Amino acid sequence: CADLEGDWYIPAKDEMQYIYCAFNGQEPQTWSGTSSIAENTDARNKFNNAFTAAGGMVLSSGFPPTPYWSSTESSATSAHCLVINMNMASTEYKYKNSPYHTGGLVRPIKAF
Repeated sequence: CADLEGDWYIPAKDEMQYIYCAFNGQEPQTWSGTSSIAENTDARNKFNNAFTAAGGMVLSSGFPPTPYWSSTESSATSAHCLVINMNMASTEYKYKNSPYHTGGLVRPIKAF
């Protein structure tokens, strides 16, 4: 985020869940464990059109299946991730130094 110009930041756990909901045409909601939000191609196209009109980058293939770190820590050694697997998402907390999760992504968002 430090390399980006403007008010970019790493979203909190709840913000990441809201983005995933919006991307799939659902009302904003939060959850613990696994979500029941189904992928919605039409909603994703609308989301991408609005997102690119505002200057954002198209999420053409959706969210790649990987953990996305949030800025929400659960302790000094673990943080919450949005884990995407095929057509479902779960919110989990993972150890920051876990070999599996050190390859996770961070998707900055911009304040508006």
